[in-house]
Amino acid sequence: MVDTDLEHKFCLHPSEESDITQVEKSPVFQQGRWYNTNSDDGKITYSLSGKSITKDQYLCFDFLQLGENASVFELLFIDDSGNVLDKIPELVWGRSDERFIMNIRTLPECSARIRLPLADLEDHTVKKTREGAWLSSYLGGNKLAAENVEEIVIRIKEIRGEEATWCLSPLYISESEPPRETDPYLPQDKLLDKFGQSTTVESFETVSHENELTTLLQERAQTSDTQQWPNTYSKWGGWKAKQFEATGFFRTKHDGRRWWIIDPDGHPFWSSGVSAVHPVIESAYADLESGVEWIPDENGSFSDGRLDGGDNQDSSHSDNDEPIVNYLSTNFIRAFTDENWRSRWREIVIGDIYDIGFNTIGAWSDEKLTSETSQPYTRTLEYNFPGVPNVYSDFQDVYHPNFEAAVDEYARPLEKTSDDEQLIGYFLGNYPDWTVLERDIASEMVLSEGQCASQRKLAKKLREKYGSTEALSDSWGVEITFEQIARGSPLERLPEGAQDDLWEFSQDMVTRLIRTIDAKCNKYDQNHLNLGLRFADLPPEWAMEILENIDILTTYIYSTTVSEADSTVSLKKVAEEYNLPILIGEWQFGALESGVPSPGLSTTQTQEERSRAMRVYLEDAVSKPWCVGAHYFRWYDNSAIGGGHGENFNVGIFDTCHRRYRPVGEAFRETHERLYGVASGKYEKYDCQPEYL
Repeated sequence: MVDTDLEHKFCLHPSEESDITQVEKSPVFQQGRWYNTNSDDGKITYSLSGKSITKDQYLCFDFLQLGENASVFELLFIDDSGNVLDKIPELVWGRSDERFIMNIRTLPECSARIRLPLADLEDHTVKKTREGAWLSSYLGGNKLAAENVEEIVIRIKEIRGEEATWCLSPLYISESEPPRETDPYLPQDKLLDKFGQSTTVESFETVSHENELTTLLQERAQTSDTQQWPNTYSKWGGWKAKQFEATGFFRTKHDGRRWWIIDPDGHPFWSSGVSAVHPVIESAYADLESGVEWIPDENGSFSDGRLDGGDNQDSSHSDNDEPIVNYLSTNFIRAFTDENWRSRWREIVIGDIYDIGFNTIGAWSDEKLTSETSQPYTRTLEYNFPGVPNVYSDFQDVYHPNFEAAVDEYARPLEKTSDDEQLIGYFLGNYPDWTVLERDIASEMVLSEGQCASQRKLAKKLREKYGSTEALSDSWGVEITFEQIARGSPLERLPEGAQDDLWEFSQDMVTRLIRTIDAKCNKYDQNHLNLGLRFADLPPEWAMEILENIDILTTYIYSTTVSEADSTVSLKKVAEEYNLPILIGEWQFGALESGVPSPGLSTTQTQEERSRAMRVYLEDAVSKPWCVGAHYFRWYDNSAIGGGHGENFNVGIFDTCHRRYRPVGEAFRETHERLYGVASGKYEKYDCQPEYL
């Protein structure tokens, strides 16, 4: 039994259990219980029954789920009105009619400790960084005081596989921060083998011996330079049968029927891309060392496999500084030596891209890869403005005196690629948290503590409009002064009468943000397309001005098809209203039949079903006249234990040993052979529907 008798003020035991069954089995945790269910409606309720909690305390519990696949759970907080936190920024989890505060994802076959500061119920905390077997969690909602919580609920969100079985400790409420779980319970002893493959997913065939691995990779290298694009493609991957004016760079055009990107030689181009084509699969092993069969030494022939601290040149876009192993690189080192593995990786991958038929290398991909091929590519600017504080969330103080200089530094890297004809365009950043706020940024600003230049600018604008404190107070319906606003004294609540003024100022702020960014980007690069921020959905209504200063709107569509996505009607309307084509910046499918515990966000049972889902989705996207591309995310699966971001999804076209999911590769090639026939309306889109889970 694991010692989980944590120091605590009190602990909570279930007051009600529904649609789940207690399992008679010796618990892993002290006072713990085993549960099983095959229902997505299963839940466990904990009543505070006279007890109270405060924002200075912590909620903590230990959790272990069994099986090959990782189910997803939810944590809810309910007050005396029956309300729970809602409006979570569901960046990847899809829309839900139910409300919740935090999703819980953990590694199967490894105990995890969930530690939540109750201050997070009121703070704007969007994401919790992973800790050991507790993978990343998303939070959000209408602020709720911890003192008002009457019930806490743990609920099943998604069962992966036929059923879910788990052990759960009591819920502990403590005055001090509980310790991390640094020595987890491992029912199967190990989580990863020396090749980075899962040892807990026993139903999927793995590489067993080093000779098998090296033979696989060396054979791929021998055939890499013989692979070719579909013969319908132009030099750039455009539609060589049709011609418009050539300008030497990529641009956009509506031909009267649909939108296109036009390649440098004047051919219509539909961007079928893949992102994160990078020789990295992060395995974040902090607190999981005992579950990993082999960790390469920091020195020696396998040192490139250590990404500790993010100093290695192969570090990806993870923002987690905890120790990481890259087993993909060590597998290539086994086949090609530590001196040659990167160049051989690029040779193999270039051949794979041509063979599968992608015509765009997307965001977060290896820079040297694009220099060694004529493949079109995109690049992503780092959305970061040092020296400029945020007014709320990660929205910058756009009236701060350092703002324009910071934006200039942000845009300066574009100068390096300003004459590169391979470059399609640049993304301004990857969905900043403010892009998913329900409330406009000025309203959030006046409800938050802290002085900033934007508040002083707002106060000045209101003074010019109203002239006197009395007129302002009368309009807003609350006693308020210009001085209070200027010095950042937070309002206790948002007056109804203030909403129009704050909405208008929010539009001023986002207009200044995007126009400054656009001007600085044009200063360094006037040849390439501005692909905008990579939005998780449409921009908030108060920020739609951002669409006036970009060439293509980039948004994520995680759905079974583009046609069935909640945002499709709105996207079509936006494309027409703003005369703007749309690029799908991310989409993906996974399957339970894979070498990692989680199938990802859009799910099928088998790789065959997954391949059909991909064809259906991609050809549906191609058929939309407002859509000029879709970039699949991503080239490789995540690690079975997850990387710094905590994702352990079967979303790749290749696994950690660079084995291609054959049905997936074949499906992409078949669609790419028909790409321009579907886009032009000559062919009907593929519609052999898979079985989605």
